[in-house]
Amino acid sequence: MTALSALTPPTTADLPPLPEALARLAFASSSSGEPRERVVRLLEGSRVASALLFLVNNAYRNIPMRLSNLKIASAYLGVEEIARQTRGLLAVEALCEGNEQAWKLYLRRGTALGLIAAQLCRRFEPALDPRELWPTALLIDLGQLFREQRLPEVAAALRREQALSGCSLRQAEEVLGLRSHGEVGAEICARWKLGDEARLACLHHQGCEPGAGTMLQRDRRRMLMVADRLLQLALRTSATKLQDELSREVVELLGLPNDKQLPYLLARAEQPLRTAVRI
Repeated sequence: MTALSALTPPTTADLPPLPEALARLAFASSSSGEPRERVVRLLEGSRVASALLFLVNNAYRNIPMRLSNLKIASAYLGVEEIARQTRGLLAVEALCEGNEQAWKLYLRRGTALGLIAAQLCRRFEPALDPRELWPTALLIDLGQLFREQRLPEVAAALRREQALSGCSLRQAEEVLGLRSHGEVGAEICARWKLGDEARLACLHHQGCEPGAGTMLQRDRRRMLMVADRLLQLALRTSATKLQDELSREVVELLGLPNDKQLPYLLARAEQPLRTAVRI
């Protein structure tokens, strides 16, 4: 085991405990009485509330009006939907530990990912409800966020390896003898009770357990994986060799006969990027 791999948590026992905010949300949303009012009071005035309103106003295409506050949003969407969407935001906030820049950067990426995946659903999987993608879109890179915030030396070593080799993050992890960020993210999802779909999505993101879950869950994970590859291509931060690999993955995952649709799909990804920057 290398010095770097020793810094990577080997079991869920070494991961952070369930954040207090997630425990309070679970209690507020499941107790008898007036759960909607309790959830609103719990979140009101927080940056999580602002992010939640931004998310629902951009994720829910059939809303007849802009939802301007949590009371209106919870009345329109229901407390269960608000709680479902909020869990991922609270998990991200807990890992960011007050780092505003990390919070915004991560949310922008998750928002862009969800919007691109929603576009793909409408074109390639119209039977899927794009709203079901959002909680998972915010969580599939939770392991990477954990590493950036809690193990900065490991994150820096991975960036150096990627820059030197022009490889993907997963390939850099393998070179350095590290567990994948997908595995770490899956363990956080399990420990923090963020849902089995999010846990499986973290693993599927890295090519593990692709067959687990229902067909709808597998299709949602596939759309998120394609969205991730398109996002990397649209950001134009990858080496040429990796860009070619990402392009081939998009074609294969969507079952396209060739890459002729790729320029159109990349052009469509520009609008989600512009929307996400506003968060």
